[in-house]
Amino acid sequence: MRAGMNQASTTAGSLGFGEGNGEIVAVKSRVHQFHKASGEAAGNPFVCIAVEIQRLDSKLAPTSDDPATEYLNLGGVIWEDGAATDRCRVHPGKASGPDDEEPEDVLDGADEDLSDHVGAEGNAIWVDDYKLFRNSEAVIFCERLESLGFKPELLNGYLDHLVGLKAHFGRHMPAKEAAKTEGRKRDQIVPDKIFEFPYERKAGGGKAAASGAASKTSTKTQTAPPSNGKVSGKTQAAAETEPDTDTVATTMRLLGEIGAKNAGNSLPVEKIAARIVMLFPAHMSVVDKSKTEAVPKPMHGAIQGLIRDAEWLGEAADNLGWTISDGVVAFPTA
Repeated sequence: MRAGMNQASTTAGSLGFGEGNGEIVAVKSRVHQFHKASGEAAGNPFVCIAVEIQRLDSKLAPTSDDPATEYLNLGGVIWEDGAATDRCRVHPGKASGPDDEEPEDVLDGADEDLSDHVGAEGNAIWVDDYKLFRNSEAVIFCERLESLGFKPELLNGYLDHLVGLKAHFGRHMPAKEAAKTEGRKRDQIVPDKIFEFPYERKAGGGKAAASGAASKTSTKTQTAPPSNGKVSGKTQAAAETEPDTDTVATTMRLLGEIGAKNAGNSLPVEKIAARIVMLFPAHMSVVDKSKTEAVPKPMHGAIQGLIRDAEWLGEAADNLGWTISDGVVAFPTA
């Protein structure tokens, strides 16, 4: 096989995102620990925001690269006798929605040893009477966002607010790293130009805009809900904000593609959003071997909103014969 050297034929590799155009497709608060190639733990576990970024080309279309994850430390490590412990004042939090100011502590206790919870994740940041320091990687990242015009009220610890951001990302050397006199100096990712704010896309309507903005009324014929106000287990009010049938059908088609590509294997639920973004451009279907049309850009936000809706995705998975357990999707064999 001959190797090409153009953008479409090469890969960015797997050691973080690096630099370039990208779209944030998932953000989680997480207890993380780096490991050496041998599998041995490298350093203490820490609490961070895990930012998953899909690389985009010069036209802001997804490339063939797998999404890369950057782990931005939130700080808050508890020190004793001059040494860092495996305990932290910041934990992953689980919020019921963007207005939940008291998220559940995923670790269920301020004194929990992080080494017992590596891999634990949430959708928010939990603290107990503690403020994040401005020299933490996560805060540096968000302060850069704010300086570029991101709404500060949405940088409130509910991490789904960041999903959908399209930007050019660069590298930044924090002052505390630059001041090191020994050891490796670790830079971090930061946005340096924003192409599209996530809330601008979501304002276009559909499921993703259900919070704070009324959905556009579909011009398509819809079945009237039963007199009890229930539509497939949802209230009539919720049904009125559902995306139109074309959006749902397109989402199901793309999910079918993902299932076919991963037949007999499994995938973390959080990876589904990233995989579906990669299918937005025109591509060759693995289901029927036909050339598909690109997904219309106005539909992108509504599709991603559906994927982030755990209830909707669960019902879709049932229809596709998938099994979701402990945050992992198991795909049936072809």
